[in-house]
Amino acid sequence: MNRTMAWVAAVAVAGCGGSSTLDVDSTTPVGVEDDRPETDDVPGVGDDGPDPGDADDSGDEGSGGSDNSGSGDGNVEAAAPRCADLSAQGLLCHDSWCWELEGQQGNSLSASASSGTEVWAVGAVGTLLHWDGTRWSREESGTRVALTDVDEAGGEVWAVGGGGVILRRTAGRWSAVTGPDSGLGSGDISQVEVSAPGNVWIATAGGVARHHEGTWSWMVRGEGRYDVWSSGPDDVWILGEKTGHHWDGAALREVEAPFVGGRLGGSERGRPYVAVANALYQWNGSAFEERFAIANDSFSIDFLAQRGGDLWVFASRGGVGTGVDEGRMLLRWDGKEARVAWSEMFLTTSLHAAGMPRSLALLDGGGAFLLGDAGRTLHWDGASWSAPPRIPGTVAELLPLDTGELWALTWSRGPSLGGLRWDGTAWRQVAVGGFDSGRLTGTAPDDVWVLSGRPQHWDGSAWTGYDAGFFTDLRSVSRDDVWAVGLGGRAARWRGTGWSEVSTGTTGDLQVLWSSGTDDVWAGGATLIHWDGAAWAPAPGLDAAEDLRITSLSGSGSGPADVWAAGARLHHWDGAAWKDVAAPPGRERCWKVWSASPDATYLTCGTAFFHRVGDGWRELPFQSAPDTFAGTAARGYAASGDAVLRFCRE
Repeated sequence: MNRTMAWVAAVAVAGCGGSSTLDVDSTTPVGVEDDRPETDDVPGVGDDGPDPGDADDSGDEGSGGSDNSGSGDGNVEAAAPRCADLSAQGLLCHDSWCWELEGQQGNSLSASASSGTEVWAVGAVGTLLHWDGTRWSREESGTRVALTDVDEAGGEVWAVGGGGVILRRTAGRWSAVTGPDSGLGSGDISQVEVSAPGNVWIATAGGVARHHEGTWSWMVRGEGRYDVWSSGPDDVWILGEKTGHHWDGAALREVEAPFVGGRLGGSERGRPYVAVANALYQWNGSAFEERFAIANDSFSIDFLAQRGGDLWVFASRGGVGTGVDEGRMLLRWDGKEARVAWSEMFLTTSLHAAGMPRSLALLDGGGAFLLGDAGRTLHWDGASWSAPPRIPGTVAELLPLDTGELWALTWSRGPSLGGLRWDGTAWRQVAVGGFDSGRLTGTAPDDVWVLSGRPQHWDGSAWTGYDAGFFTDLRSVSRDDVWAVGLGGRAARWRGTGWSEVSTGTTGDLQVLWSSGTDDVWAGGATLIHWDGAAWAPAPGLDAAEDLRITSLSGSGSGPADVWAAGARLHHWDGAAWKDVAAPPGRERCWKVWSASPDATYLTCGTAFFHRVGDGWRELPFQSAPDTFAGTAARGYAASGDAVLRFCRE
């Protein structure tokens, strides 16, 4: 009864764009010139640091990366933070990873339901979130299928999803419910409507079924798309592609509708609203009559919600591939006038658009949550909108420092890389030039290196660039010991005063570095070689003539005898030799690996994210795998799109 859900399927979109208020009565949004946010438009972002100057960006972009660490010695400095402790601070945690900012997570949300004081939201890979009136938490759904809808009435909460999944929440725990024995069509359930405790309706591609007194009954049969809404157990409305129906508690009768399909909503008994294209209709007792239409007919209404007061209507237009600037707006209709409550717009040239909202949960007292793709969560407190301060752009590199600072390189429109520094309270912009690729390493706030072709060093107040030639990766072992590698087997070492070339004995391209100390440095790419403190040598156990295509290196921090390499194949170093390790079944392209300990090794293969368990791999319930990793167990981080995750121990 108290839920909203968009018709369209959820698609993950990460990034950032500018915003502008949309004039409901005009064709073109006003005041829009660029989709890139100014600094003042990004929550929690300020300026910090001068531009280090132009950099040589003529070389190829690096293809992967090693984990960056501020400690430089590869040892675990302290135990990782406990997941339960981070959850108690309001972070959303699961599977040993916490989304770093309160209320933030990255899985797309497709639907939500509100009791007025609590909210439930569902989405990709079985995501199930709960707002208890104070903070969000993740609840275990027991499934990895996409959940498409959730609803609540009288304290009873149900959720549904792909493959016929039906879940019911009892005493704070979710359990599976067996559905109707036939008639599910494709097997996917698109909607659930809890008209009252013990009265539940589901919509599928094969019809609409009702669960009452523990038994399922098919109420409407026939292939098509259905929408269900109710104000109580004796006021249930069903809208199909060809006709409508009304259940009065005893019988189901047909209702004539002057349109094909539509989206039901509202809260008035016996007077549901229906959204069709850009128009809103309401049942007047004998027929559906139009109440208002958005003047700009390029907009279509996606979903609506009401909680005893104004009707809230979300509409959108355009988007990728349409040739039309993408616009989104939320209207409040008081029965006479529709007013814009929130809006944003992205140009057709925009590379990134913030996650599309998919549902609206209204709270008692006038509050609301607008939820959508990429885990986007906007909160209305009755006076203004707020959101967790996500990074402006897509994170390409991370660098955690022992002082608690966290540095990041991010993709922005262009494309180019920008620099950010988290000081514990806010992200501060650091001008690092117009790079189109980059690496990040360092040991302290006054000892940070950025590599974009050539190395550049931050001493806490200014950047210094070094014309040492083109490199693909660099790694700080200590403040006065930094390595850089590049194409053709090139390597150079910084010893506190300048860069000097070091022979590697190979002509194969080198792309990534990892180290646990001054006498234990690994470099990988077309081949894999090791520095023992005196010279570089081929990796034992691997064919030096084979193109390994190493794109990622990581050691667990338990010592130099536990190192991983990902590339054309997956390899593990046990202190004596490198050995091939089987990748997850059916996964051939696994390019990033990160290890916090022998029991905490993680692998990304395409968009899938895996944890090493025994001699195998377990896929984790993340919609998208992290793009980069950094740090050690004590301060381990990953980034997914514009969000940062923190490693934790269960």
